Amino acid sequence: MLSLPFIGGDLARDDRKFFEYASNVLKERAAAEEKAPGAQKDIMHHLLHATDPATGQPFSQEQLGVESSLLIAAGADTTSLTLAAAFFYLVHNPRVLNILVEEIQSVFPVGYAHLMTPSKLIGLPYLRAVIDETLRLAPPVPSLLPREVLKGGITIDRTFIPEGTIVGVPAYAIHRNPEYFPEPETFCPERWLGVDSNVEASASDHALPPATIPRTRRSVSLARQAFVAFSQGSRGCIGRQLAYYELHTALAQLLHGFEVRLTRDAQTQVPVKDSAEWKRGSGDAMDVEQRERFKTEFGRERRNREEFQLFDTFLADRNGPMIEFRKRVQ
Repeated sequence: MLSLPFIGGDLARDDRKFFEYASNVLKERAAAEEKAPGAQKDIMHHLLHATDPATGQPFSQEQLGVESSLLIAAGADTTSLTLAAAFFYLVHNPRVLNILVEEIQSVFPVGYAHLMTPSKLIGLPYLRAVIDETLRLAPPVPSLLPREVLKGGITIDRTFIPEGTIVGVPAYAIHRNPEYFPEPETFCPERWLGVDSNVEASASDHALPPATIPRTRRSVSLARQAFVAFSQGSRGCIGRQLAYYELHTALAQLLHGFEVRLTRDAQTQVPVKDSAEWKRGSGDAMDVEQRERFKTEFGRERRNREEFQLFDTFLADRNGPMIEFRKRVQ
């Protein structure tokens, strides 16, 4: 019933399609596991064979369906969002783009793209720094991951929090704390590299990063400790390494094979949700008070036009950037 236009509409229909897709993927994977047990020891292999230590019962089909949909969303939306953000910051920061392309081409000359394996790409320091700086400014889960205070309460920053309270700090906020990330709004991959890095030496024709952003061992260590794009602790993202492999491979392959720039059509550089129509709302469908409140709320969203804009829906949503690719001359 939620799929009816006057109740749930497109959002509900899309949700249903997604869960049906996740269910079908689960059925295919379960059938493959039954046919050849253990042939593919991935996460689903272990879930399909897991049992509750208290009851000895396996996961129900409903529970497995939920896990399937979660793994698909967590493994697809997060990576695609990070790639979109990476290209946004690269095309807006030509200095960084040029250094990154030079690093990739110096290790993999023309004609050697087939040698780009994740294990080799993960060792490129500037590529990893670009990815981490992108994840810092555009964490795929920008909001807080809620935690419940346990029995007896807890004291946080000299403030007592009673048991049962839900607490959390958004990754978006931590990643913009100048105590950990000086000049937090600046896209600067070098903040992840120590002063002994040879990146500048291999890119001496390019401008240097801002001198106001420290690159000491302490500053890099502090940044690493405050980096929570994948959460932390026992609940940290189980797919972290896979995500890095995907991001390294996709970015390197695209930049090795293609030149990239913002599209020259000025109209496509204004995100739909930042357009005059969006800020005005739905016109006659709103009364004067609603329209003014709408303009006030959404008019504040894009305070920094150099920032890749995220819309928090637990996993983030985004719009753009519109960019052009041109095959590199071999």
